[in-house]
Amino acid sequence: MILSGHPESAINCNPVHDPGLSKAMNANIYTIQDKYGYTHLGMRHVVLFKIDSVLVFHTATATYRYF
Repeated sequence: MILSGHPESAINCNPVHDPGLSKAMNANIYTIQDKYGYTHLGMRHVVLFKIDSVLVFHTATATYRYF
């Protein structure tokens, strides 16, 4: 979120793991509150993020429901 130009939202939001979506999308999915959602790369109102981990490093990629 910081790299896409939303540093205030990145600091203030409180991501929550969504086990239902994670299972349905076969990925580690976290959601943020609607008030912190934003538009990025053609995706409107981004509130879902796929988390990838390598050792101690974690990256969050904006995603959408594709089912």
